[in-house]
Amino acid sequence: MSHLIDSNILIYFLNNQLSSEAETFLKRAMLNRAYVSVMTRIEILGWPDAEISSTQSTIDLINQFIEQPLTEEIVQKCIDIRCSRRIKIPDAIIAATALHLRMPLVTRNTDDFKGIELLEVINPFDLPAQEVPPPSEV
Repeated sequence: MSHLIDSNILIYFLNNQLSSEAETFLKRAMLNRAYVSVMTRIEILGWPDAEISSTQSTIDLINQFIEQPLTEEIVQKCIDIRCSRRIKIPDAIIAATALHLRMPLVTRNTDDFKGIELLEVINPFDLPAQEVPPPSEV
């Protein structure tokens, strides 16, 4: 199963702040062709104080994922989500992308996505080691 990875998980990874279980989960997700939203690229490359060296390592990390661009379907899902609950536009875009791709969203900020119908959310920091799924057969 593939996953959509939220921006915060990649930021934790870049800052060496993932738990060992979360890092294992992310690496296995990457082996299974995980996705990111175009919003994730905007969020993690859009820091005004980023250094050139850290920008290149961030680009290298993002390039290991399949980036899902905005489509009309994602835009409409985003609008529907925003009409039904208060949520920041970047989070609504990421949630709509996960719904469009029919993939679980991997994030530590689970509260940001509560109450979004049909959205499966996984917090890799909450997974005990024995629950980290093995890589899928390719």
